[in-house]
Amino acid sequence: MAAYGHHVRACVIGRASAALLARLIVGLPVPALHTGRAAMHALLTARRIPAAGPWQALEVFLPVAEYPSRHGAVLLPFDAVEQALAQLGIEAEGLTPSPSTRSFP
Repeated sequence: MAAYGHHVRACVIGRASAALLARLIVGLPVPALHTGRAAMHALLTARRIPAAGPWQALEVFLPVAEYPSRHGAVLLPFDAVEQALAQLGIEAEGLTPSPSTRSFP
């Protein structure tokens, strides 16, 4: 990911998740973004802390695992990034937009 920006209107947990994600994703390849979403899901559902790499920082959200009703708030920024990549037609293997991709202001 070359650049990232967001405008967050969420609860404190959602804002914290978005802030951490923003700090971590710039410079990562697209497959690593998918890995991050999977790592966060595993942390929340199986209490599995990522062993190495940038996603170890997700450990701060381990206490949220106790509150399943808050999992969606933590995962929302990750899901939004995945949805944006899909809408832009960016392939998982790299930053190759589809021919129908358009720029957004």
